Amino acid sequence: MMTLRSRCIRDISKGLLHICSGHCSRSSRRSVYTLCSHLNDLPRESLNDGKVDLRDCNYQRYSTSAKKGNKLRRDLNMLTYIGAVIDELEGPSHCWLNRAEDLKNKNIRKSRGFLVLSGDFMGISSQSSSGLVLMIERAKLLLQRHPWLQVVGFQYSESISSRSTRAHLFQSIMSEYITFPVILSNKTFTEMKSGSYTLFKDFGGPLIYHKKDVNFSVLDKAVRDLDLQHGEEPSLADKLKGSWVTPVDIAKEPHLLLQNLLFCFPGCISVDSGGNRLFLSDSNHHRIIVTDINGQILDSIGSCPGFDDGDFECAKLLRPASSFYHDAERCLYFVDSENDSSFTLSTIKHSMSNHLAGMHILTLLSLFSFYLTNFLCLQSLKNHAIRKADMEKRVVQTIYPTTVLPDVENEKDSSLWAWVLDKLGVKREVPPQSKENTSESFLFPWHLIKSSQNHLCVLNRSFQTLWIVDLDSGSIREIVKGAEKILENCGPMLLEKSRLLGQFPRDWLERQEYDDFSLEGVPHAGLLSSFAALGDHLFVCDTVAQMVLKLDSKSKMISRLPLSNFGNLGLPYWFTSSLEKVYSLGALSRRHIDHTQCFHLLPGRVDIKLNIDIPQDTDLVEPLQECSVWRQARGAAIEVSGAKNKAESTEKTGVAQQWYDELDNLAYLVEPETDLSTVEESSAPKAEVPETKICIDCSICTSPGESEVVINAVLYLKLKIDPSSVADDQEKKLARLAELLNPIQSVSRDSLVHLLSKSNKSAEEFIFMRPLHVRLKFKCDLHPKGESTKNVLLTTSSVGVDVFLR
Repeated sequence: MMTLRSRCIRDISKGLLHICSGHCSRSSRRSVYTLCSHLNDLPRESLNDGKVDLRDCNYQRYSTSAKKGNKLRRDLNMLTYIGAVIDELEGPSHCWLNRAEDLKNKNIRKSRGFLVLSGDFMGISSQSSSGLVLMIERAKLLLQRHPWLQVVGFQYSESISSRSTRAHLFQSIMSEYITFPVILSNKTFTEMKSGSYTLFKDFGGPLIYHKKDVNFSVLDKAVRDLDLQHGEEPSLADKLKGSWVTPVDIAKEPHLLLQNLLFCFPGCISVDSGGNRLFLSDSNHHRIIVTDINGQILDSIGSCPGFDDGDFECAKLLRPASSFYHDAERCLYFVDSENDSSFTLSTIKHSMSNHLAGMHILTLLSLFSFYLTNFLCLQSLKNHAIRKADMEKRVVQTIYPTTVLPDVENEKDSSLWAWVLDKLGVKREVPPQSKENTSESFLFPWHLIKSSQNHLCVLNRSFQTLWIVDLDSGSIREIVKGAEKILENCGPMLLEKSRLLGQFPRDWLERQEYDDFSLEGVPHAGLLSSFAALGDHLFVCDTVAQMVLKLDSKSKMISRLPLSNFGNLGLPYWFTSSLEKVYSLGALSRRHIDHTQCFHLLPGRVDIKLNIDIPQDTDLVEPLQECSVWRQARGAAIEVSGAKNKAESTEKTGVAQQWYDELDNLAYLVEPETDLSTVEESSAPKAEVPETKICIDCSICTSPGESEVVINAVLYLKLKIDPSSVADDQEKKLARLAELLNPIQSVSRDSLVHLLSKSNKSAEEFIFMRPLHVRLKFKCDLHPKGESTKNVLLTTSSVGVDVFLR
């Protein structure tokens, strides 16, 4: 019997060599037949009615090669899946989120390295979010240090087409400001279940796995080693493009579905008790809005995402969070929660003009060339920032990290690079801190509280790190790690402020699950910077409804803060394409053009009147203000809308035309008196504009040739209130609102409707921005001649343009 069983096992192993390795050939049939025949010789106890019971068996393909090859085979399946779906926005088993729908992202395959971040992105809440938030923060830090790295988030879900699932993911992307794409898939992999980092060079493997609790220095070293394996030196164009131009001014942003709402994640709020002012941190719009207690907008701090000090209109912020108003200094202190305040060209540009004035031009050129080739060395230190806004001078400056002039007498470093920094007149002062905190010194701050000892207590959102900052010197005095130690330092302050949240209804607090990070002993600790008390009212930022609410402490009534005077907000930065983005991306971003038209006119003054019809189911919140309109003339035209009178504007011709006129004057020894005649020409009949239309006037002076006029504006609208509507119509109205917010992104529209419905607000309460983009082209012939060759007839034309918005 033992001999029979030994022969059976030997024959079965021969058959498995051919079957399980994936090969099917004639030579393997003999072993298969032998295997089947020996099954009849086995004892009957091992069979079920003569048949093998396979119902409880797990099927898996195995290889007969070495154990290392077995792991590689499993890993290649995961890589093959990601590589197969990377060019498809949506498929039977996946859906890409946080990616533009009109892009294929074929350049992703050319990346030098990939990092797949797996975890429960939909579980960002008070129960189990700290680990995932830490993973996301580490991924962001890796992207700051290694911009070439392509990070991808992986989220498993059985129902990838569920709009509830997608809405949860979109809310997480917005609240955590996730800038990398996330793939939602119903495919599972062993390495992606409990949260992990998966690093690989290309889709051919091999893989490097790290668990979610791995030390950041280990991850950073793995990424640097992966970069060294690439073996290709960046070209000079890449160095220039990636060092001193683009990283300074271009900030990567997530794909936000709610970007055209008046607020996009209003994260924090503070008050000026003496001046009855509110400071609203419109975090994902990268600005701080200053209003009075009645909601009238007084000012706005920040122009676009980035890091740059200066006037309110020019300063660049990146996701400003909590703030504190210092009444004695009349300044607003706030934290930039996502900003990278490493040494940049914008940091030194103000001091270069003062310290390089006396240097020889050849020395300047050599110094600047050396600076360009070595700029990447300055980007090793990554810190987020504490900044101060002077409300009287209207200037933003950074107080941490500080930038000071070097002390030449006490300078000990005699290296060439130290000499360069000395000549530039700028040096980064690193505050004293422990060695273990040099890699993650001041990262992702969110909460800001002033203590009684003239210190600023700064905490991150997960309440795992506390920075105690000296308000006078701007240096970090102490770094506290861990929730227990944080409670020992500032627990009474946090608990005292959190007690005010007891005045809010319980159902409203439960809806703020994405901001409700837990801290033992402090209820709703994640909302500490989202509300502030002023007089008899509590003002709170609702990050689900994307609006600011006002609670009357006496009547306990909650209402929406009515905002007005939107002209002080100016034109939103995402409505136009900056020159930096054109240089960085290589082309203009695809923008929706509402109207385009071409005119053939004589050169001279052209008065343009735009008559704009807003959608019939919307109302204008307030009349269009001049600050919300932007005009630009290109080519053989100049924009003269601000001219005092027509006589002044006729002299404002283009530079090229003035040059040709001077050449004509040189042709005459005796310059005759020029006879300027004006001929009025109208290409549109004059008519009264109805009150329901919006009118925008623009005047240009054209020269012979082709020119283009670009008019951008922002309209603040809301859906009309229909008294006859019923509750069942809210779904349709929210769908209409989603269409107005994202006219192009049709795939995400259902998820947006579900996201808006969670706010428990009617569709008519949302104020949204409707961008207007009009392009008008003009083709002008030569000037008509008068009685003599020198006389020129100047024409005055007027055109009317009707624009219908959908």
